[in-house]
Amino acid sequence: LLAGQSNEVLDPEKVREYEHCPLGRWLQGEGRERLGHFPAFEMLVQRHQYFHGQAASVVALSQAGEHEKALQVFHGGYRHASNQVTLLLKELKRSLGR
Repeated sequence: LLAGQSNEVLDPEKVREYEHCPLGRWLQGEGRERLGHFPAFEMLVQRHQYFHGQAASVVALSQAGEHEKALQVFHGGYRHASNQVTLLLKELKRSLGR
């Protein structure tokens, strides 16, 4: 997408729908039931939502031809949100003693 090599047409509003991806469904269901009491859980939900918002921004900017701005969001907020989601998942795993 950012390199201009993808033929896939993404809808930014669909990308923004954090509750429909596999992690989002898990967070709303089994994840909330099993881990919702851990402090990191709500932060994970928020960071996951933010991640999808950043991804949607990258798609929208790229589709609008604003490739430099898309790259800035990708290397900024998107990457940061992705790292935060990963770290929070690891924190929850540690909370379970695994």
